[in-house]
Amino acid sequence: MKNLGLNHINLRVPREQLEVMRDFYCDVVELSVGFRPAFDSQGYWLYASGHPVLHLSVFKAPPATGFGKPMDHIAFSCVDVPHFEARLQSLGIAYRIEHFDDEGIVQIFIKDPVNNTVELHFSAVA
Repeated sequence: MKNLGLNHINLRVPREQLEVMRDFYCDVVELSVGFRPAFDSQGYWLYASGHPVLHLSVFKAPPATGFGKPMDHIAFSCVDVPHFEARLQSLGIAYRIEHFDDEGIVQIFIKDPVNNTVELHFSAVA
């Protein structure tokens, strides 16, 4: 078996937060709503570069494990740090920026509407 990389992430959210989350990821992270099969549940598939990378679906029941939110963060490969900094500032979204000059990496960290950490990852290789 060969691992080809991450295919998508599915975030489950309360019904009343579904559109808020969609709008956040489209307006801030610049994903776009695309095709989603006709599942029995409500949700959205959000696309980057023609690929459905983030699935949003309605949270059905509390997890039986009691772990709460086991996800630490979600990261998106991005380009144009100044564009995203200006965008976040214009939208009034707080962010933290980390520079790793030796590796040619810049990371911007923000929170989505349900408090998940989102990393915007900028690499000199991208």
